[in-house]
Amino acid sequence: MIKAAIEMGTNSTRLLIADYKEGKNNVLSSDLITTRLGDGVDSNKVLTEAAMKRGIRALKDFKKEIDTYEIKATKLVGTSALRDVNN
Repeated sequence: MIKAAIEMGTNSTRLLIADYKEGKNNVLSSDLITTRLGDGVDSNKVLTEAAMKRGIRALKDFKKEIDTYEIKATKLVGTSALRDVNN
């Protein structure tokens, strides 16, 4: 079964696509885009417009890659840069 996971971190957004068979992952694709979502978050507790645009652009790029595989669902997790903001 092919699965995809995206991790949106403070500085980068990562994609992993793997085929899970018999208890093992065979990595089919992986990518990293520097999005700097955390830029200014510590001081003002909001994501900047520019950071949000970078994050959305990364997700759109990753969707193109995900769509080349027969994936039923994608998991996305966000680190503190997303969890700690007010917007």
